[in-house]
Amino acid sequence: MNRIHRNVQGFALATAILALVVVGALVTAGFFAASQEGRVGTSNAQADLAFYVAEQGLQNTLGTVKRRQVRNLQPGQTLNRTGSVSVGGRVVGNYVATIRPFGGELYFVESLGTVTQGGRYAGAQRRIGMVTRTMELRFPMTAALTTFGGINLRGNALISGTDNSPDVWPDSLCDPTVPTESGIRTTMTSTIGESGNPTITGNPRIERDPTLDPTDFEDFGDVDIEALRALATHIIPGGTITPAPSFTGTACNRLSTSNWGDPTPPDNDCSNYFPIIFSTSSLSLGANGVGQGILVVCPGDLSVTGRFEFYGIVIVCGVFNNNRGSGNAEIHGTLLTKSNADIEDNSEFRGTPVLQFSTCTVTRAVQENDAVARLFPVHKRSWVDLTAAGVQD
Repeated sequence: MNRIHRNVQGFALATAILALVVVGALVTAGFFAASQEGRVGTSNAQADLAFYVAEQGLQNTLGTVKRRQVRNLQPGQTLNRTGSVSVGGRVVGNYVATIRPFGGELYFVESLGTVTQGGRYAGAQRRIGMVTRTMELRFPMTAALTTFGGINLRGNALISGTDNSPDVWPDSLCDPTVPTESGIRTTMTSTIGESGNPTITGNPRIERDPTLDPTDFEDFGDVDIEALRALATHIIPGGTITPAPSFTGTACNRLSTSNWGDPTPPDNDCSNYFPIIFSTSSLSLGANGVGQGILVVCPGDLSVTGRFEFYGIVIVCGVFNNNRGSGNAEIHGTLLTKSNADIEDNSEFRGTPVLQFSTCTVTRAVQENDAVARLFPVHKRSWVDLTAAGVQD
């Protein structure tokens, strides 16, 4: 029988080489897949970081832009804000926020976040937007004193409905005055007692308003008493306090509950500080106190036992008492006393208190307050991610 001899030399070598090629291809593919996964993960992380930068820019803009800065924007005009975002002391990205008016009290805020860290991965961007509105506070601006209950005026009390800009403020801070308003606005049956030499001026001197209701002392446009409490800069438990400006160096100490701003010259860091002060029970103000902003005492009464100057809005759910002899209140703006919703509860104006109507102080108390004079998201789905919408012209 013939046997066929085949030459099989080199077969093992070829097989080994093929195996090495296959293994090398698998290893290379593994490294490539891992590299791609790493790049995708890094890109996603950078995209997420860009989103957080844009979100931070949006929130910074909502927290710092005041109503007075946007209220005069016309269609087609914009207001821009720029800034950087740091993590652990290192800048990780920059943002550009743009505010556009929709008309009325509505505004669209767009924030573009750009990552600046990460070497070749830097430059990731996300763009988000939010529909916002300004909060409208509508305080009664038709009288120096609006009260649901009665009033006893004694001594040399002065209540003036003539609009007056405070002498301690430069004219540039105030808009032109309005026509003279009522000195006192009250219900049809509230008692107004006068003895001594009190002075009431206004147009009319005393307005009897049949529509005046206790809710007029609780609801103020977009906010009510409870909302004011939630927005308050300082919440105090009542008692006796003597408010006075407080500084840490030259910086206004806004953490002090007795610091209610500084309405008197010279200008300083507390001059533009108009807090909301909410007292949760009866409050007594001591000698030589001074403040500005929005003061709310609810529930309870407000008493002045010494000289006290306030510039802005004072709301009292109970009654207001200026004590004879020691009390010397001077309020520039407007005073609202609910008198516990009882027309028989009387406020006492004794000694030489001064209540001077001023639209300037009321306006500044609202527009300069960080809590209420900013942009707020509208209710329900105000936020949108604009990244996929493309670059805006």
